[in-house]
Amino acid sequence: MCLEVFVRELLEIIEIVFYQNGLVVELNQEIIKHLKIKAQPNYFQYKYAQYIQEEVLALGVPTPSIFTEIYLKYPENTKIFNILTKHHVVVYVRYV
Repeated sequence: MCLEVFVRELLEIIEIVFYQNGLVVELNQEIIKHLKIKAQPNYFQYKYAQYIQEEVLALGVPTPSIFTEIYLKYPENTKIFNILTKHHVVVYVRYV
């Protein structure tokens, strides 16, 4: 999946969750603005050359793991939960 698509879908999921939980619109917009900044490609330097990390979220910082958790939890809480309850599944485990 392309990083742009992942970030766009992630921000849509976050907006939906904020709306469902009644978060104030102004606060919602402020948080989304900061998340967009965090999800932008990062620049780094190796030896004397500078690079831009375009393919994946930044490594070595906690933000990508939080983004991934949000991205994976949303379908679990919406679609997968309905399937599990419909078919009376007792145990569901996700290993990342």
